[in-house]
Parts: sequence; structure tokens; C-alpha cells
Amino acid sequence: MDERRAPSRAVAGEVSTQASRVVSDARRHLRGVAGEQQTAAVKRLRQAADELREMTQGRSDSPARTMVAGLAERGRRIADHMESRGPDGLVDDVQAFARRRPGTFLLAALGAGIVVGRLGRSVLTAPNGPGSGGAP
Repeated sequence: MDERRAPSRAVAGEVSTQASRVVSDARRHLRGVAGEQQTAAVKRLRQAADELREMTQGRSDSPARTMVAGLAERGRRIADHMESRGPDGLVDDVQAFARRRPGTFLLAALGAGIVVGRLGRSVLTAPNGPGSGGAP
């Protein structure tokens, strides 16, 4: 009986090893993609902050100038934080926020889902969108 079980154990061990390898490769790939997306987001955020800062240069002190300058500074700080933490750090930040304020997190996730759903639907129903059958 043990002779029959030995090949099946070997196969099960090989399947387990291959599955672990696939999961590891998928994680590595997803981290790479997440890193690229984060780098692009940091770059766009810094550009927006720089543009806001440029808007305030040479302007007299006013409530609007103060507000725009504050937004520019916050944007810069967020970009720096995102860059220093990396994708794993951002996931940790989101998880910590979700633990601290689960209701707010769920509302934000619901809102994001609605926005993404509406955007997806508008893309599909656009005159030259993928679902219209028209030429691109």
C-alpha cells in the first residue's frame, strides 16, 4: 500500500511547490506593478503641487492664496510620504486606517466603487467606446 501512496505524495509535493512558486511570482509581479503605479502617482501629485505653488508666486496675501499654498504644501508632503513608504507601506497605512475608522473606510470604499462603476459604464456607453461597435 505504501508503494501506491509514494507517487501520489510526490505529485502532491510537486503541486504544492509549483503553487508556491506561482504565488511568489505573482506577488513579485504585483509589487513591481504597484511600485510603477505609485511612482507615476507621486510624479503627478508633485506636478500638481508645483503648479499650485506657481499659481501663488507673485500674488498678494489673500485667503485664496493661503489656501492654494497650503494645498500645494500638503500635496508635496503626501508625495514625499508615498515615495518614502513604498507600496507595502501604503497598504499598511490603509489597513491601519480601516482598523481605526471602519465606518469611514467602508463609506470611502463604497464611494470609490460607485465612481469606478459609473466611469466604467460611461466608457462602455460612449459613442466611440468599446461597447458601441463604432470605429475608435
